[in-house]
Amino acid sequence: MKLHSYKNLPNLTVEQQCEQIFIENYIKDIQNNNIFVHRAQGERVVFKPDDFKHSFSYRDKDAGTEKFSFQRARRVLWMKKIVIGDVACVRKDIGKEVYFYYNSKRNYLVFLKKMSRGDLRFVTHYVAKSKKKQYWIGKNITC
Repeated sequence: MKLHSYKNLPNLTVEQQCEQIFIENYIKDIQNNNIFVHRAQGERVVFKPDDFKHSFSYRDKDAGTEKFSFQRARRVLWMKKIVIGDVACVRKDIGKEVYFYYNSKRNYLVFLKKMSRGDLRFVTHYVAKSKKKQYWIGKNITC
């Protein structure tokens, strides 16, 4: 899968453009209709507007603040491709948690939760860079 490109844009503009892409692909279409991402198996994946801030930020341990993640921004469309099944990935259900893992040397994970009415609720997505996260994925997801 290709990374989204934000060529020669100031940082604030990248964040605004990423949020717009997120809203138009996961929340509301240009006619302001709610968007539901459907899996081929009939499951519906639900995204909420508040998901953007959490999904596209990281905790800067040195500054003690949340910062916009350009790494996650470049993968803004990957979540949809993975959950609808456009790319081969591993799905693992652990209780109410559902994980989609896309390896291809990218160590990318999408994390969802099962809701009572059968929908899947988006929680977050990230590239597992740390050895600890990669170990957890190897032990729990790809086993």
